[in-house]
Amino acid sequence: MACNYYPIDPVNFDELFDGRLASFGIYERVTEDSTPTERALTDGTSVLWMYRDLEGGASATRFGGPENDPGAIISAIEKAFNVLWQNEDDFEDAEDEDEDETGIH
Repeated sequence: MACNYYPIDPVNFDELFDGRLASFGIYERVTEDSTPTERALTDGTSVLWMYRDLEGGASATRFGGPENDPGAIISAIEKAFNVLWQNEDDFEDAEDEDEDETGIH
């Protein structure tokens, strides 16, 4: 099971790996799947894969079940970069609310 995460405002992909997340206990997890545009962050337990878009911005994906909870990683990114992140479920919930308000389903 995967869940995608997106920042409300752009976050520079490369800056996620410049060391500023270390003060929150978040660091890069290098694997054989790591590439210049696909890198992982970890809190030592959970893993969040970060992806670089064509403009240099970042998005993220959590793989696995509930045991891989990226909450601490997302929270650290939000604090370090002063930007909120939403997961794809947040977007679906917002769309459902919009439909409810308009009466369209």
